[in-house]
Amino acid sequence: MRVSLIAAIGITLFAIMPLSMSIPVTPSKESSAIGATFVVGIFLHLRNTDWGKKITFRAVWVHYRSHWMTSWTRGVLHGLQLVTLERHFFGVLRNHVCIAKFDGPIQIS
Repeated sequence: MRVSLIAAIGITLFAIMPLSMSIPVTPSKESSAIGATFVVGIFLHLRNTDWGKKITFRAVWVHYRSHWMTSWTRGVLHGLQLVTLERHFFGVLRNHVCIAKFDGPIQIS
């Protein structure tokens, strides 16, 4: 009895496996598995650019740590440097304070 039950479960699982593999899965948001940027600091003039896909602000004092593929960069931005980051983030981005992890690299102008 036990052997036939295991065989029946195995045949059932193998029968529905092709059905489950054919269903396409589309993610709701494309996250970057290659790189990210962690930002902590004080900023001014927060703006949405590129039709809401990116965030730009002027750095009063911002510490960042960014990794992209195999390269790591970190530093401190000050003197109202223009910073551009991806819009998707996890953390706090309020008024003039930021503690967040952003997808993608940091762009400094």
